[in-house]
Amino acid sequence: MKKLRIFGLLAMMLALCLALGCDGSAERGESLVLTDTEDDSNTPINRPGGGGGSGSGGSGGSSGGSSSSQRVIVIQSEEDMAKIGVASSHPLSCRYQLSNDITLTDWPGVGGGNGTFSGTFDGQDHTITLNGLEISNNTVAVLGSNALAGIFPRAEGATVRNLGVIASVSIDTAIPSHLSVGIIAGYARNATLQDITISGNVSVRNNGEDRRLYLGGIAGLAEGNTTIRRCRNEAQIDGFGRAGSGAYNQVGGIAGRFQGGTIIASCENTGNISGETAGAGTNVFVGGIAGGSSYGLSPTFNGRIENSWSAGDVHAEGGGYWSWAGGIAGAIVGSGTNIVRSHASGRISVRGQSGTLPYVGGIVAHVFYAALVDQCYFTGDVVVEGTDVNDYAGGIAGYNSRSNSTIRDSWSSGTVSGFRNAGGIVGQNQIAARLLRCYSMADIIVNAPASGSPIEANQGAGGIAGFTISSEEDGLANNVALNPSIYAPNGFVTLGRVFGSNSAIYVPPEDPPPGSAVHRNNYAWSGMTVSGADISPNANGRDGADCVEKPAQAFYSGLGWNFSNVWQMGSQGYPVLRWQTQDN
Repeated sequence: MKKLRIFGLLAMMLALCLALGCDGSAERGESLVLTDTEDDSNTPINRPGGGGGSGSGGSGGSSGGSSSSQRVIVIQSEEDMAKIGVASSHPLSCRYQLSNDITLTDWPGVGGGNGTFSGTFDGQDHTITLNGLEISNNTVAVLGSNALAGIFPRAEGATVRNLGVIASVSIDTAIPSHLSVGIIAGYARNATLQDITISGNVSVRNNGEDRRLYLGGIAGLAEGNTTIRRCRNEAQIDGFGRAGSGAYNQVGGIAGRFQGGTIIASCENTGNISGETAGAGTNVFVGGIAGGSSYGLSPTFNGRIENSWSAGDVHAEGGGYWSWAGGIAGAIVGSGTNIVRSHASGRISVRGQSGTLPYVGGIVAHVFYAALVDQCYFTGDVVVEGTDVNDYAGGIAGYNSRSNSTIRDSWSSGTVSGFRNAGGIVGQNQIAARLLRCYSMADIIVNAPASGSPIEANQGAGGIAGFTISSEEDGLANNVALNPSIYAPNGFVTLGRVFGSNSAIYVPPEDPPPGSAVHRNNYAWSGMTVSGADISPNANGRDGADCVEKPAQAFYSGLGWNFSNVWQMGSQGYPVLRWQTQDN
């Protein structure tokens, strides 16, 4: 019996030692809690190449520790938060729980603005009021040196969850480096950020010459096997950066820039998002969910946005070269990089200087190098502001190009208003692109006069595409234009019911010469009005074959539309996507 008691005492002492901290020590009087709390997610995240996990049980959260006997440190105040990564009792790799609402003022970030957070922070549905962020001492080398700002400036292998943040943040700086700002994480790598809501106002300006800005409601720059899931932004977010010479400023409601396999899933944005730049050769990408993926001439997988939506207004302006705005993202690039089962509304607008190239799309401004938009819809207004611009405007995407980039099984309504280019689904359907099984009910407007032509763009306006040159078999196939009108108030003449033009005025110098455009088996509502145009119905031509305003399901099935898994007929007589929660 004595031996059993001794063994029992030893076991109790061992359990107490395990409870004393991530590093085996603790300050006296500190609140300690033994817990079995784990990530409640049971939704798998699948990445190409098998590099994913689920919630904090995947690669994103394992560094924070998952042992049920590991100590949880309770955070009750700003003073407690300031100990993380500074006091030996509060390692950056430990597990933390917020026990009540707190306020952080002029916050430099955990670790006093130094070090990398790799632990777990569970807000337990409490709220942090964030009155100001300071640029931390932390940096990360991604396309140059990036200064960081966020509650956790640098989070790698970390988990942050179950948290609300009311943000009042204004940063105006001219530091000699790029800048990455996220209310939760300035930089997130292999991290899990989930069940977080951001509200308030966020304004960040990086005024240094040739300096990038990555700005997001949750993360400024997200890469690797990072998962951002069930997060919501309600804040107004405004960003300004002067990136030029082939560099990009990226601003988004959830993430500024994503790359390297990041998954953004089941996220929402209701805040208004804007991005601005200035100077020769500058560029800015803005999106309701993300500013965009890594951008370049490469099919490398960057990540996915899925099951997400945005209802806020999105605006980009000032680019000396490119200004891009998308309801969900500014751009997606690379094989496997996609936006799926997502939707947007609101006013999506772009203002370009004379002679520049503004891109705007209801879902995404640019689909590039084998990227995919699948089962998405837009119900709002797409607008190009300004005149004498080389614009790309579409109800789903502004531009679709290269390596079989694809837009499929998607629809739009509302209005698409461009200067020389506008399409109900895509503004420009360029070489090696695919556009199939889509329909649009959007009113199309082009505001250019009859005279004049673009310098570095192709013009035209149509119910599905403004311009198309793809010679792929499904370059423009099995689509249905149900638009009420294609309207040109100032005399623009390159108009058609399905597409406006298939004659290239401009081909990028790095592109191969275009072949003959393929456009087949497309239809248009016979009651559509087209300003001053003679209509020539032809399923393989510019105006498509005639159809009624509300074709029956059998009509769409005859075009190869999948009514078993993708589409269903709505109560208003138009197809809707099966995953939609609202009827049409």
